[in-house]
Amino acid sequence: MNSFRQKLINKINEKQDEMIEIRHHLHQHPEISWKEHETEAYIYNYYKDLDCEVTRNVGDGLGLTVLIDSGNPGKTVALRADFDALEIQEKTNVPYISQISGVMHACGHDAHTAYLMVLAKSLIELKSEFNGKVLIIHQNAEEVTPGGAIGMVNDNVMNGVDAVFGAHVMTNGKLGEVKLCPGNAQTGRGNFKLTISGTAGHASTPQLANDAILASAYFITEVQSVISRRIDPFEMATISINSIDGRGPVNAVNDHVEIIADLRAVSPETQKKVEVEIKRILEGIKAGFAIDYEITFTYDYPVLHNNEELCQMMDKVMQETEIPELKDYSHCGPQAPSEDFAEFALKVPGLFFYVGCTPEGKEETPHHNPYFYCDDGALIIAAKTMASLVDEYLNKDK
Repeated sequence: MNSFRQKLINKINEKQDEMIEIRHHLHQHPEISWKEHETEAYIYNYYKDLDCEVTRNVGDGLGLTVLIDSGNPGKTVALRADFDALEIQEKTNVPYISQISGVMHACGHDAHTAYLMVLAKSLIELKSEFNGKVLIIHQNAEEVTPGGAIGMVNDNVMNGVDAVFGAHVMTNGKLGEVKLCPGNAQTGRGNFKLTISGTAGHASTPQLANDAILASAYFITEVQSVISRRIDPFEMATISINSIDGRGPVNAVNDHVEIIADLRAVSPETQKKVEVEIKRILEGIKAGFAIDYEITFTYDYPVLHNNEELCQMMDKVMQETEIPELKDYSHCGPQAPSEDFAEFALKVPGLFFYVGCTPEGKEETPHHNPYFYCDDGALIIAAKTMASLVDEYLNKDK
Protein backbone atom coordinates (compact mmCIF):
# COMPACT_ATOMS: atom_id res chain seq x y z
CA MET A 1 0.00 0.00 0.00
CA ASN A 2 1.41 3.38 -1.00
CA SER A 3 2.30 6.04 1.58
CA PHE A 4 -0.56 8.44 0.78
CA ARG A 5 -3.20 5.74 1.08
CA GLN A 6 -1.74 4.65 4.39
CA LYS A 7 -1.65 8.24 5.65
CA LEU A 8 -5.28 8.70 4.67
CA ILE A 9 -6.32 5.50 6.42
CA ASN A 10 -4.32 6.56 9.49
CA LYS A 11 -6.25 9.86 9.52
CA ILE A 12 -9.51 7.92 9.45
CA ASN A 13 -8.29 5.75 12.34
CA GLU A 14 -7.53 8.88 14.35
CA LYS A 15 -11.02 10.25 13.67
CA GLN A 16 -13.10 7.15 14.43
CA ASP A 17 -14.61 8.64 17.58
CA GLU A 18 -15.43 11.86 15.73
CA MET A 19 -17.10 9.88 12.95
CA ILE A 20 -19.28 7.94 15.36
CA GLU A 21 -20.15 11.09 17.30
CA ILE A 22 -21.35 12.74 14.07
CA ARG A 23 -23.38 9.68 13.12
CA HIS A 24 -25.07 9.53 16.53
CA HIS A 25 -25.91 13.24 16.42
CA LEU A 26 -27.48 12.88 12.99
CA HIS A 27 -29.36 9.78 14.08
CA GLN A 28 -30.83 11.61 17.05
CA HIS A 29 -31.91 14.58 14.90
CA PRO A 30 -33.38 13.14 11.70
CA GLU A 31 -35.27 15.25 9.17
CA ILE A 32 -37.49 14.09 6.32
CA SER A 33 -36.86 14.86 2.66
CA TRP A 34 -36.97 18.53 1.63
CA LYS A 35 -37.07 19.62 5.28
CA GLU A 36 -33.47 18.82 6.26
CA HIS A 37 -32.62 22.41 7.26
CA GLU A 38 -30.89 21.63 10.55
CA THR A 39 -28.98 18.72 9.01
CA GLU A 40 -27.73 20.90 6.17
CA ALA A 41 -26.66 23.61 8.64
CA TYR A 42 -24.86 21.01 10.77
CA ILE A 43 -22.93 19.78 7.74
CA TYR A 44 -22.09 23.32 6.64
CA ASN A 45 -20.81 24.28 10.10
CA TYR A 46 -18.49 21.27 10.05
CA TYR A 47 -16.76 22.51 6.89
CA LYS A 48 -17.00 26.29 7.10
CA ASP A 49 -13.62 26.85 8.80
CA LEU A 50 -11.74 24.13 6.90
CA ASP A 51 -9.51 24.73 3.88
CA CYS A 52 -12.10 23.96 1.21
CA GLU A 53 -14.74 25.63 -0.95
CA VAL A 54 -18.29 25.09 0.34
CA THR A 55 -21.33 25.82 -1.81
CA ARG A 56 -24.83 25.77 -0.34
CA ASN A 57 -28.27 25.73 -1.99
CA VAL A 58 -27.11 23.44 -4.77
CA GLY A 59 -30.01 22.01 -6.73
CA ASP A 60 -33.48 22.65 -5.38
CA GLY A 61 -32.46 24.25 -2.11
CA LEU A 62 -30.66 22.03 0.41
CA GLY A 63 -27.89 20.31 -1.52
CA LEU A 64 -24.34 21.16 -0.46
CA THR A 65 -20.98 20.59 -2.12
CA VAL A 66 -17.41 20.79 -0.83
CA LEU A 67 -14.56 21.21 -3.30
CA ILE A 68 -11.14 20.02 -2.14
CA ASP A 69 -8.52 21.25 -4.59
CA SER A 70 -5.06 19.79 -4.12
CA GLY A 71 -3.47 22.48 -6.26
CA ASN A 72 -1.88 19.69 -8.30
CA PRO A 73 -3.00 18.84 -11.83
CA GLY A 74 -5.20 15.81 -12.30
CA LYS A 75 -8.73 14.50 -12.53
CA THR A 76 -11.76 15.36 -10.42
CA VAL A 77 -13.72 12.68 -8.60
CA ALA A 78 -17.05 13.31 -6.86
CA LEU A 79 -18.09 11.44 -3.71
CA ARG A 80 -21.78 11.49 -2.85
CA ALA A 81 -23.76 10.80 0.34
CA ASP A 82 -27.45 11.39 1.07
CA PHE A 83 -28.72 12.85 4.37
CA ASP A 84 -32.53 12.65 4.58
CA ALA A 85 -34.54 10.44 6.96
CA LEU A 86 -37.95 8.74 6.93
CA GLU A 87 -41.33 9.20 8.56
CA ILE A 88 -40.97 6.17 10.83
CA GLN A 89 -41.24 5.92 14.61
CA GLU A 90 -38.00 4.35 15.80
CA LYS A 91 -38.40 1.27 18.04
CA THR A 92 -34.76 0.29 18.60
CA ASN A 93 -33.09 0.47 21.99
CA VAL A 94 -29.86 2.15 20.87
CA PRO A 95 -28.63 4.87 23.26
CA TYR A 96 -28.67 7.40 20.42
CA ILE A 97 -32.32 6.74 19.45
CA SER A 98 -34.13 9.41 17.45
CA GLN A 99 -35.31 12.36 19.50
CA ILE A 100 -37.79 13.42 16.82
CA SER A 101 -41.19 11.77 17.14
CA GLY A 102 -42.19 9.88 14.02
CA VAL A 103 -38.92 10.45 12.16
CA MET A 104 -35.99 8.02 11.93
CA HIS A 105 -32.81 7.36 10.00
CA ALA A 106 -34.03 3.93 8.91
CA CYS A 107 -31.90 3.58 5.78
CA GLY A 108 -28.42 4.53 6.97
CA HIS A 109 -28.15 8.01 5.51
CA ASP A 110 -26.76 9.23 8.83
CA ALA A 111 -23.97 6.69 8.42
CA HIS A 112 -23.29 7.76 4.83
CA THR A 113 -23.04 11.41 5.82
CA ALA A 114 -20.83 10.84 8.85
CA TYR A 115 -18.24 8.69 7.11
CA LEU A 116 -18.03 11.08 4.16
CA MET A 117 -17.63 14.15 6.38
CA VAL A 118 -14.67 12.60 8.17
CA LEU A 119 -13.14 11.29 4.95
CA ALA A 120 -13.45 14.78 3.47
CA LYS A 121 -11.77 16.34 6.50
CA SER A 122 -8.94 13.80 6.23
CA LEU A 123 -8.49 14.64 2.54
CA ILE A 124 -8.42 18.35 3.36
CA GLU A 125 -5.65 17.78 5.90
CA LEU A 126 -3.61 15.92 3.24
CA LYS A 127 -4.69 17.99 0.24
CA SER A 128 -1.20 18.80 -1.02
CA GLU A 129 -0.34 15.09 -1.26
CA PHE A 130 -2.79 13.95 -3.93
CA ASN A 131 -3.48 14.91 -7.53
CA GLY A 132 -6.52 16.71 -8.86
CA LYS A 133 -9.68 17.55 -6.98
CA VAL A 134 -12.32 15.85 -4.85
CA LEU A 135 -15.89 17.14 -4.94
CA ILE A 136 -17.96 16.10 -1.91
CA ILE A 137 -21.69 15.97 -2.69
CA HIS A 138 -24.06 16.05 0.29
CA GLN A 139 -27.45 15.35 -1.24
CA ASN A 140 -30.82 15.88 0.35
CA ALA A 141 -34.12 14.13 -0.47
CA GLU A 142 -33.06 10.72 -1.77
CA GLU A 143 -36.12 9.00 -0.33
CA VAL A 144 -38.74 10.74 -2.47
CA THR A 145 -39.38 11.44 -6.13
CA PRO A 146 -38.23 13.55 -7.69
CA GLY A 147 -35.21 13.18 -5.47
CA GLY A 148 -32.53 15.72 -4.70
CA ALA A 149 -30.01 14.33 -7.19
CA ILE A 150 -31.73 15.51 -10.37
CA GLY A 151 -31.88 19.08 -9.08
CA MET A 152 -28.17 19.05 -8.32
CA VAL A 153 -27.42 17.60 -11.76
CA ASN A 154 -29.57 20.27 -13.39
CA ASP A 155 -27.59 22.84 -11.36
CA ASN A 156 -24.49 21.60 -13.21
CA VAL A 157 -22.87 19.97 -10.17
CA MET A 158 -21.21 17.40 -12.44
CA ASN A 159 -19.52 19.96 -14.68
CA GLY A 160 -15.78 19.24 -14.69
CA VAL A 161 -16.21 15.94 -12.83
CA ASP A 162 -14.56 12.85 -14.34
CA ALA A 163 -16.13 10.12 -12.18
CA VAL A 164 -18.51 9.75 -9.24
CA PHE A 165 -18.39 7.25 -6.37
CA GLY A 166 -20.99 6.34 -3.78
CA ALA A 167 -21.76 3.70 -1.18
CA HIS A 168 -24.74 2.37 0.77
CA VAL A 169 -24.84 0.42 4.00
CA MET A 170 -26.85 -2.80 3.66
CA THR A 171 -28.40 -4.83 6.47
CA ASN A 172 -28.47 -7.93 4.26
CA GLY A 173 -24.68 -7.89 4.43
CA LYS A 174 -22.65 -8.84 7.48
CA LEU A 175 -20.39 -6.32 9.16
CA GLY A 176 -16.99 -6.63 7.48
CA GLU A 177 -18.38 -7.39 4.03
CA VAL A 178 -18.13 -5.12 0.99
CA LYS A 179 -19.97 -6.02 -2.20
CA LEU A 180 -20.00 -4.67 -5.73
CA CYS A 181 -22.38 -5.38 -8.60
CA PRO A 182 -20.66 -4.76 -11.94
CA GLY A 183 -22.83 -3.42 -14.74
CA ASN A 184 -26.47 -2.60 -14.04
CA ALA A 185 -26.52 -2.61 -10.25
CA GLN A 186 -29.92 -1.26 -9.18
CA THR A 187 -33.29 -1.07 -10.85
CA GLY A 188 -34.76 1.92 -12.56
CA ARG A 189 -38.04 2.91 -10.97
CA GLY A 190 -41.31 3.93 -12.50
CA ASN A 191 -45.03 3.55 -12.11
CA PHE A 192 -48.20 3.30 -14.10
CA LYS A 193 -51.61 4.81 -13.57
CA LEU A 194 -54.42 2.84 -15.18
CA THR A 195 -58.08 3.73 -15.56
CA ILE A 196 -60.44 0.95 -16.68
CA SER A 197 -63.74 2.32 -17.97
CA GLY A 198 -66.88 0.24 -18.41
CA THR A 199 -70.59 0.96 -18.43
CA ALA A 200 -72.49 1.52 -15.20
CA GLY A 201 -75.73 -0.26 -14.37
CA HIS A 202 -78.01 -1.45 -11.62
CA ALA A 203 -76.64 -4.28 -9.50
CA SER A 204 -79.78 -6.32 -10.17
CA THR A 205 -79.14 -6.30 -13.94
CA PRO A 206 -75.36 -6.76 -14.35
CA GLN A 207 -75.90 -8.17 -17.85
CA LEU A 208 -76.76 -4.66 -19.01
CA ALA A 209 -73.46 -3.21 -17.72
CA ASN A 210 -69.79 -3.66 -18.52
CA ASP A 211 -68.22 -4.25 -15.12
CA ALA A 212 -64.96 -2.33 -14.66
CA ILE A 213 -64.29 -4.01 -11.32
CA LEU A 214 -64.48 -7.50 -12.81
CA ALA A 215 -62.21 -6.46 -15.67
CA SER A 216 -59.71 -4.92 -13.25
CA ALA A 217 -59.68 -8.13 -11.18
CA TYR A 218 -58.72 -10.10 -14.27
CA PHE A 219 -56.03 -7.55 -15.12
CA ILE A 220 -54.51 -7.68 -11.61
CA THR A 221 -54.32 -11.48 -11.86
CA GLU A 222 -53.00 -11.58 -15.41
CA VAL A 223 -50.34 -8.91 -14.93
CA GLN A 224 -48.55 -11.17 -12.44
CA SER A 225 -47.63 -13.43 -15.36
CA VAL A 226 -45.56 -10.70 -17.00
CA ILE A 227 -42.65 -11.22 -14.61
CA SER A 228 -42.95 -15.01 -14.30
CA ARG A 229 -43.62 -15.82 -17.97
CA ARG A 230 -42.47 -12.94 -20.14
CA ILE A 231 -39.27 -11.66 -18.53
CA ASP A 232 -35.94 -13.50 -18.55
CA PRO A 233 -35.32 -14.87 -15.03
CA PHE A 234 -31.85 -13.30 -15.14
CA GLU A 235 -33.37 -9.86 -15.77
CA MET A 236 -34.66 -8.48 -12.47
CA ALA A 237 -38.06 -6.78 -12.66
CA THR A 238 -41.03 -6.23 -10.35
CA ILE A 239 -44.63 -5.09 -10.70
CA SER A 240 -46.43 -4.15 -7.48
CA ILE A 241 -50.09 -3.12 -7.57
CA ASN A 242 -50.27 -0.65 -4.69
CA SER A 243 -53.62 1.12 -5.07
CA ILE A 244 -57.04 0.06 -6.39
CA ASP A 245 -59.98 2.46 -6.30
CA GLY A 246 -63.32 1.25 -7.60
CA ARG A 247 -65.58 2.77 -5.01
CA GLY A 248 -69.21 3.36 -5.94
CA PRO A 249 -72.78 2.82 -4.70
CA VAL A 250 -73.48 -0.54 -3.13
CA ASN A 251 -76.36 -1.19 -5.53
CA ALA A 252 -74.59 -0.26 -8.75
CA VAL A 253 -72.14 -1.88 -11.14
CA ASN A 254 -69.23 0.54 -11.18
CA ASP A 255 -68.10 1.98 -14.49
CA HIS A 256 -64.50 2.82 -13.60
CA VAL A 257 -61.53 1.59 -11.58
CA GLU A 258 -58.24 3.37 -11.03
CA ILE A 259 -55.10 1.31 -10.43
CA ILE A 260 -51.64 2.57 -9.46
CA ALA A 261 -48.57 0.31 -9.55
CA ASP A 262 -44.82 0.47 -8.95
CA LEU A 263 -42.53 -0.81 -11.72
CA ARG A 264 -38.86 -1.66 -11.43
CA ALA A 265 -36.42 -3.20 -13.88
CA VAL A 266 -32.68 -3.60 -14.05
CA SER A 267 -32.34 -2.43 -17.64
CA PRO A 268 -34.15 0.05 -19.91
CA GLU A 269 -34.81 -2.81 -22.34
CA THR A 270 -36.62 -4.79 -19.64
CA GLN A 271 -38.63 -1.69 -18.67
CA LYS A 272 -39.85 -1.42 -22.27
CA LYS A 273 -40.62 -5.16 -22.44
CA VAL A 274 -42.75 -4.92 -19.27
CA GLU A 275 -44.63 -1.96 -20.70
CA VAL A 276 -45.37 -3.79 -23.96
CA GLU A 277 -46.62 -6.89 -22.14
CA ILE A 278 -48.92 -4.88 -19.85
CA LYS A 279 -50.50 -3.21 -22.86
CA ARG A 280 -50.92 -6.58 -24.58
CA ILE A 281 -52.86 -7.91 -21.58
CA LEU A 282 -55.02 -4.80 -21.51
CA GLU A 283 -55.93 -5.18 -25.18
CA GLY A 284 -57.14 -8.72 -24.49
CA ILE A 285 -59.21 -7.58 -21.51
CA LYS A 286 -60.62 -4.72 -23.57
CA ALA A 287 -61.90 -7.18 -26.17
CA GLY A 288 -63.12 -9.76 -23.67
CA PHE A 289 -64.97 -7.41 -21.28
CA ALA A 290 -66.04 -4.64 -23.66
CA ILE A 291 -64.24 -2.01 -21.61
CA ASP A 292 -61.86 0.78 -22.47
CA TYR A 293 -58.68 1.83 -20.68
CA GLU A 294 -56.16 4.61 -20.36
CA ILE A 295 -52.67 3.93 -19.03
CA THR A 296 -49.77 6.30 -18.35
CA PHE A 297 -46.23 5.12 -17.61
CA THR A 298 -43.87 7.42 -15.72
CA TYR A 299 -40.20 6.75 -15.00
CA ASP A 300 -38.39 8.70 -12.27
CA TYR A 301 -35.14 7.00 -11.21
CA PRO A 302 -32.96 5.60 -14.01
CA VAL A 303 -31.12 2.28 -13.83
CA LEU A 304 -27.93 2.61 -11.77
CA HIS A 305 -25.00 1.47 -13.90
CA ASN A 306 -21.53 0.70 -12.55
CA ASN A 307 -18.82 1.54 -15.05
CA GLU A 308 -16.78 -1.49 -16.16
CA GLU A 309 -13.35 0.15 -15.83
CA LEU A 310 -14.17 1.51 -12.37
CA CYS A 311 -15.35 -1.93 -11.28
CA GLN A 312 -12.03 -3.41 -12.42
CA MET A 313 -10.24 -0.65 -10.51
CA MET A 314 -12.17 -1.49 -7.35
CA ASP A 315 -11.36 -5.20 -7.68
CA LYS A 316 -7.67 -4.28 -7.87
CA VAL A 317 -7.87 -1.88 -4.92
CA MET A 318 -9.64 -4.39 -2.69
CA GLN A 319 -6.98 -6.99 -3.40
CA GLU A 320 -4.12 -4.62 -2.64
CA THR A 321 -5.39 -2.58 0.31
CA GLU A 322 -5.04 -3.71 3.90
CA ILE A 323 -8.22 -2.85 5.78
CA PRO A 324 -8.14 -4.84 9.03
CA GLU A 325 -11.91 -4.47 9.56
CA LEU A 326 -12.67 -5.91 6.11
CA LYS A 327 -13.50 -9.63 6.20
CA ASP A 328 -14.74 -10.25 2.68
CA TYR A 329 -15.02 -8.49 -0.67
CA SER A 330 -17.12 -10.05 -3.42
CA HIS A 331 -19.39 -9.38 -6.35
CA CYS A 332 -23.17 -9.59 -6.01
CA GLY A 333 -26.20 -9.49 -8.26
CA PRO A 334 -28.39 -6.45 -8.97
CA GLN A 335 -30.37 -4.92 -6.12
CA ALA A 336 -34.13 -4.36 -6.43
CA PRO A 337 -34.33 -0.94 -4.70
CA SER A 338 -33.76 2.12 -6.88
CA GLU A 339 -31.24 4.87 -6.11
CA ASP A 340 -31.04 8.41 -7.47
CA PHE A 341 -27.25 8.21 -7.37
CA ALA A 342 -28.02 6.90 -10.85
CA GLU A 343 -28.68 10.49 -11.96
CA PHE A 344 -25.04 11.41 -11.27
CA ALA A 345 -23.82 8.21 -12.95
CA LEU A 346 -25.72 9.09 -16.13
CA LYS A 347 -23.48 12.13 -16.52
CA VAL A 348 -20.06 10.60 -15.80
CA PRO A 349 -18.76 7.08 -15.11
CA GLY A 350 -20.09 5.90 -11.75
CA LEU A 351 -19.17 3.38 -9.07
CA PHE A 352 -21.58 2.40 -6.29
CA PHE A 353 -20.83 -0.32 -3.73
CA TYR A 354 -22.40 -1.84 -0.63
CA VAL A 355 -21.11 -2.09 2.93
CA GLY A 356 -22.55 -4.75 5.24
CA CYS A 357 -23.73 -3.37 8.56
CA THR A 358 -25.30 -6.28 10.49
CA PRO A 359 -22.89 -7.65 13.11
CA GLU A 360 -22.39 -11.39 13.54
CA GLY A 361 -25.02 -12.88 15.83
CA LYS A 362 -27.57 -10.09 15.29
CA GLU A 363 -30.69 -10.71 13.25
CA GLU A 364 -30.91 -8.74 10.02
CA THR A 365 -33.47 -5.93 10.06
CA PRO A 366 -34.98 -4.54 6.85
CA HIS A 367 -34.35 -1.02 5.65
CA HIS A 368 -37.25 1.40 6.17
CA ASN A 369 -38.19 -0.50 9.32
CA PRO A 370 -38.64 0.81 12.92
CA TYR A 371 -35.99 -1.67 14.09
CA PHE A 372 -33.42 -0.87 11.38
CA TYR A 373 -29.91 -1.23 12.79
CA CYS A 374 -26.56 -0.26 11.29
CA ASP A 375 -23.45 -1.00 13.31
CA ASP A 376 -21.03 1.91 13.72
CA GLY A 377 -18.23 -0.32 12.47
CA ALA A 378 -19.64 -0.12 8.95
CA LEU A 379 -18.71 3.56 8.77
CA ILE A 380 -15.03 2.80 9.30
CA ILE A 381 -15.04 0.23 6.51
CA ALA A 382 -16.92 2.56 4.16
CA ALA A 383 -14.50 5.42 4.82
CA LYS A 384 -11.37 3.31 4.33
CA THR A 385 -12.74 1.65 1.20
CA MET A 386 -13.72 4.99 -0.34
CA ALA A 387 -10.38 6.53 0.66
CA SER A 388 -8.54 3.74 -1.13
CA LEU A 389 -10.65 4.19 -4.26
CA VAL A 390 -10.02 7.94 -4.30
CA ASP A 391 -6.28 7.41 -4.00
CA GLU A 392 -6.25 4.82 -6.78
CA TYR A 393 -8.32 6.97 -9.12
CA LEU A 394 -6.44 10.23 -8.59
CA ASN A 395 -2.93 9.03 -7.90
CA LYS A 396 -2.44 5.84 -9.93
CA ASP A 397 -0.21 7.68 -12.43
CA LYS A 398 1.61 9.72 -9.78
